[in-house]
Order: sequence, then structure tokens, then C-alpha cells
Amino acid sequence: MQFAQKMCGNIAVITPDQLENVLRSHTIDVLVQLAFPRNVSEEKWAAGIKYSIDILFLAKKYGVKRLINVSSQSIYGLQRRTAAIENDGIVLNSPYTTGKYCTELLAAGLFEQGMFTNIRLSTIIGPTTTERVPNKLLASIKRGNELTIKGGQQRFSFLDVRDAADGLLRIISGTSQPWKPAYNLGTQEVHSLLSIAEKCNQAAFAYGYPKVHINLSPDGTFLSNELDVSLIEKDFGWRAHYRLNESLVYILDHNG
Repeated sequence: MQFAQKMCGNIAVITPDQLENVLRSHTIDVLVQLAFPRNVSEEKWAAGIKYSIDILFLAKKYGVKRLINVSSQSIYGLQRRTAAIENDGIVLNSPYTTGKYCTELLAAGLFEQGMFTNIRLSTIIGPTTTERVPNKLLASIKRGNELTIKGGQQRFSFLDVRDAADGLLRIISGTSQPWKPAYNLGTQEVHSLLSIAEKCNQAAFAYGYPKVHINLSPDGTFLSNELDVSLIEKDFGWRAHYRLNESLVYILDHNG
């Protein structure tokens, strides 16, 4: 498989310009569809969504045996009062969530039951996820800036990027049992925004940075991205390994 940019065992990454040629000339046991635009200009949204949809049609055309379509936890909305489960209602509040849900519907329409699954991936953090709350808080602390937290009771669950990769690999290499139409892939660990700020302060302090003052201002906005991940544990015996404190150290280790 010389078409891949990166390769591990029998797993390869297909570059966009080689996609159709690869699917035409190789037998693909499992295709993991990860492509999707985010944080792009309005002009690029259409092209990005079209490419994501083209992948699914090409996978069907060239006989891919199984499809893993990587979706997002954000399709459940952000005003959850309980952890979202796979049969909860869908709440679309952005072009991103709308596009993600459209790819879910198309995957379900093109592939037979048990031959596909939509992975509703939790919010990922790691050294390069600079747009995420923990990364932003750590960056501010490293500059010596005070933190201003509005409300503080918003609830967030972040999945370490290493766990995200491990979870997908577990599904790829799992038993031959039929897949469910959707799985939440995330962690059971949930923290308030204020708690996350405090943990970032502590992690940076242990790394040698002075602690900064945390200002808490009133805000009644309620947010939660909590996921119920019991189904993936039941079907694949998989649980997230890394806790938030370990993810913060991972970020600091790579970014100083």
C-alpha cells in the first residue's frame, strides 16, 4: 500500500488525490471516513461537505466491506441535562452539525445494517488542539494572564487524542458482531469549567509556571457536552484511559 502518507500494519491513510484510484484497485475491509471541514471560510464549506459525501458514494461504488463514518457529539446540542445516549434526539445548531448529520444519514442509506457505524466523537484535546478550552487556558496561564471564567458551572468532557485513536482501532479490530448504527466515543470524566481552569492552573504550576488568579463572573448560560459511553464499552470492552490531568501534562510536555 504505497498510496498512504502514513501506515501502521495493515492500516493506511489515503490522501484525497488518490482516493478513487485506491478504492478501485484495492480491497478495503474497513474504511474510516474522517474528512470534514471545520473553521473554514464560507466558500470552502460546500467543497468540504461535497468531498465528505463523495467518499461515502465511492466507498459504496467500489465495494468497501465496512464503513466507519466519524461524526460528532455536537449533533446532540449543548444544552444537555443528562449525558447523551445514542438514541437521543438530534439538535442541529450550526453548518458543522448539519453537515455531520447529513453524512450519518447517507452512510445509513448506502450501507446495510451492521456494515457501517457512525462514531459520535467527543471533543478531542491534545497538543495541537489550540482552539479547545484547556489549550487556551494553559496558553493564558503560561503568559501570566489572569483567567476570567464566566459562570463556571458549564460541564465539559474532553477526550485525549490518544484515546480517540485507540477507540477507533478497537472498533476496526473488534469481533465480527454487527455494529450498531451509532456509538458515542468519549470518556465518562466530566468537569465544570471552573474545575478545568483550576486543574490547568495546577498542571502549569507543577510544570514551573506561577499560578494565576481566577476571576469568576456571573453567567447563567448552561452548556454540557457530556456523553453516555456505555454502549461502546458493552460491545467492544473499550474505555478511555487518559484522565484530564494526564492530557494537560501531555499538552504541556509538547508545547512547553
